Amino acid sequence: MIHPTVVSMVAAIRRRANEYMLRQLSDLGLEGLGPSHAGILGRLFQNGDMAMAEIAAAIRRDKSTVTTLVRKLEALGYVSRRKAPGDARKTLISLTPKGRALRPAYERISRELTELALEGFSSEERKALMGLLGRVRANLSLR
Repeated sequence: MIHPTVVSMVAAIRRRANEYMLRQLSDLGLEGLGPSHAGILGRLFQNGDMAMAEIAAAIRRDKSTVTTLVRKLEALGYVSRRKAPGDARKTLISLTPKGRALRPAYERISRELTELALEGFSSEERKALMGLLGRVRANLSLR
């Protein structure tokens, strides 16, 4: 019997989670949005306006990737970009009214996905799982 590696298991979980999110977004008629946009939207929901570099650091993606994702969100009308007052080198990203209107759907999908993923787990098991996954992430961060 072939045993999956930790990394392949995590990749499979991520793939299935992304498929779930895409189905949910499609069911809501939110075409064009994808799981890769969730980190940016979540940070903007939480923090309000943010600089492009701050978003990149917060979601652990390089700035060029975030720029591409933000451009897509802007084209879809969910965010706007503007130069920071007093520092033209800094680009601020803001949610538009259309973007702010996504928050309830974003929170519902996130909550339901978490509930689905952890269905049948006791609170002790959930805590242990998060601790173990945190250790795996930390181990990989050290290399």
